[in-house]
Amino acid sequence: MMKHGAILRSRVSRGAFAIVLVLFGLRVVAQPMPPGPTETGRVIESHRGITSARVDVRFAQYFSYPDETEFAIAEYTLLFDREGQRLRVDRPGYTLVCDGTDVLLTAEALPGRHLRVPLGDAFTYERLIEVFPDLAQPVPPALVMLISESPVGQLSGGQTAQLTRVVPEHALPDQTTCLGLPVPQGSAKLVVESKSRRLKTMLAQIDSQVLVGSGLDAVRLHYDIKWSKVGEPVDDAQFELDLKRSQEMTTLAAFLSPNGGNAQPGPGGQGGGVAAGGTLIGMPLPEIELDVLGNKDKKVKLSELDEGVVVLECFATWSKSSVLDLPALAEFRAWCKEEEHDVRVYGVAVGEQAEHMTKWMDALDKTAKKKVDLPVLMDTSTEAAMAMKLPTVPRTLIVVDGRVVDVYGGVKPTYLDDLKEGLPGWLEKVESVEEEPE
Repeated sequence: MMKHGAILRSRVSRGAFAIVLVLFGLRVVAQPMPPGPTETGRVIESHRGITSARVDVRFAQYFSYPDETEFAIAEYTLLFDREGQRLRVDRPGYTLVCDGTDVLLTAEALPGRHLRVPLGDAFTYERLIEVFPDLAQPVPPALVMLISESPVGQLSGGQTAQLTRVVPEHALPDQTTCLGLPVPQGSAKLVVESKSRRLKTMLAQIDSQVLVGSGLDAVRLHYDIKWSKVGEPVDDAQFELDLKRSQEMTTLAAFLSPNGGNAQPGPGGQGGGVAAGGTLIGMPLPEIELDVLGNKDKKVKLSELDEGVVVLECFATWSKSSVLDLPALAEFRAWCKEEEHDVRVYGVAVGEQAEHMTKWMDALDKTAKKKVDLPVLMDTSTEAAMAMKLPTVPRTLIVVDGRVVDVYGGVKPTYLDDLKEGLPGWLEKVESVEEEPE
């Protein structure tokens, strides 16, 4: 299962930003120069002027410790045809095609079905992530620059409307220009070709203050972008998928649902950035046993969480939403205890090592300025995540009597309120089962 990277929120000092550039072989002047009045517009317009192209992207995430650096790498390809409003995205696990009329999605984990949603009037990045929100995790910067209505705002998470020029002290061999922009909990550097102003690299760096207490020296997300076939005709066959033996779905919830979308949505909220509560509805929890963080002698078997209401927050430290989700989830857990609601709440750490997870939870306590009291189950091998066919994390699964009845995903700004509002419906569902005559 591919780890999807995320960029977190805060500010970075000029000195720290300069250090990031030095680490990657770039030297900067002492004071970054302000942008020219049209610099942002020139970079944006250079991409809007591209009629067709193939873009190969190599995405890497780095977690640097004092003595080693952990990393994960994924590669994907974009094929783009502006005039025909066509796009193909091949990423690990799925293929997305916009053929000019519809948006089509297939997934390796869900053979025999596909999603088809009308494109509508606008061929934009905003429309595509409305159809398939997980396309934005991680944000593919080349695609954003090509078709987003507000590319800088999209890349910066709404933090800024303008790029900041960072001038190299010496001209680089390939004549590149560095542009900086704030992003949630850190900063990013865009490297563009000086002549074409075409994006070559995006490097995101998490603010060092966010990492205090985590044991990490640095966290970096790196996109290496290669352009080819720019302005050349693209083969029409690339935008056609063989769907003769595939069942068509018209909603993301039905597409992702294990039974093909025949189950009815649960009583809870509509979820966050994914589809309305039907995602994975009806799925039983797998026969997988997970360790409990901080307690080597205790294990939890997911399939045995088959009584009452259970809340499972599947998360990862590299997901920006997790920093906000877990404190809210811990608060919900405490509230349930105070109100004497019979609800069990767990975090499920996907693809994480116990030692790193312990340090990250300690750092999260400092960020949240309170103890995040939440039992965490360790899905280090990602076996549970794959068995549950999670498209990505974070995902919150609401389980009633052993089966998923509701799902939340993506960024969830009203997470705590959504859980509280959904709880009466979930408890009522438990009570209705208990009252059925034998």
